Amino acid sequence: MVTQYHIEQYLLSESARQSAPPEPMIKAYTIAKKYEGRLNEWFVLYLADCFGFAWYRTTSVIFASGSPAANAQSIPGAMTRLFVHSPKKGEFNEWYAWIHAFLKIHPFQDGNGRIASILFNWGMNTMDNPIPLPYYEF
Repeated sequence: MVTQYHIEQYLLSESARQSAPPEPMIKAYTIAKKYEGRLNEWFVLYLADCFGFAWYRTTSVIFASGSPAANAQSIPGAMTRLFVHSPKKGEFNEWYAWIHAFLKIHPFQDGNGRIASILFNWGMNTMDNPIPLPYYEF
């Protein structure tokens, strides 16, 4: 049985993995838990606002592997295309591919992995029993 303790541990572990404060993760989780709409830009930007980002990043990002994230100027278009291909709730392979694409775009200056984790769990309808996402570096 999943308890509030398990959910808190999940939120704390996802924050600790990225050396980030847990409060934004808790706030984003709470918002996503209540959201019953469909995946769209407004919803993702609302979650990003929990981490202090009201819009997409405007600077370059190079992953630790040395590969670049999407060019900052191309992010709005890349995200629009990504939303066109929004997966159906509960479809694991579709959500996994969508989250992978989201992380490669790396639309925000910070919090992308934590937002991806919240989105994955929301999309998989597992907010009561969250699944930690494996950490990927592109």
